[in-house]
Amino acid sequence: MVSFRPLALLPALAALVLQPAADLRAQEEEAASGVSIRSISFGTERPQGTTDDWYVMTVELNVRGSGGGTPGPRFSDRVRVVVSLGFQNPRGLEEEFAFYRSEAEAVSIETGRAYFRFYLAPSIVRRDQLRGNPHSYRVQVFADGAPVVEDPREWSASLASPRARQSFEQRVSAEGGRNDGILQPQYLTPFWLAHPRATPYFLRR
Repeated sequence: MVSFRPLALLPALAALVLQPAADLRAQEEEAASGVSIRSISFGTERPQGTTDDWYVMTVELNVRGSGGGTPGPRFSDRVRVVVSLGFQNPRGLEEEFAFYRSEAEAVSIETGRAYFRFYLAPSIVRRDQLRGNPHSYRVQVFADGAPVVEDPREWSASLASPRARQSFEQRVSAEGGRNDGILQPQYLTPFWLAHPRATPYFLRR
């Protein structure tokens, strides 16, 4: 007699059922667009031969490609990353928060990983005492003019609720303009040749 052990399938089924719906949506979006957020990190970096620290935000993307045909590599075209940052100002400044926004668009990205970096100059780092992660941020990713990722990783942990996200978007829209041009994409900084590996070729605006 042949016997079956259906209970052996339960761990795998449980893992599938318990996987967050947001993660499943992100996977579906990635499959359709070929682009997803892998990681978002913050830190400081110095140009070679200097002692000045620049603040850097790094957005790492997974790119699986959405065109290009076969045989040969696949590509995702016109990939654009839009970032918004909110920093809590040091005590004594009139404004409680400072908001920065920037964007960069790559001509075409081959399958693999790609890095979009954005920088704040040393004078801003010293003036606003920037260190560690910002209070809040959002990262939006587009390909061929359309949003491609709806992913919980695009929001900082401080923006977990819909109300907090709406408030952040409203404040960036209302207050971010005063700092436009300060948060710079990599190709407009001294680091434009510092990271040749996995750094795409950007459209210059």
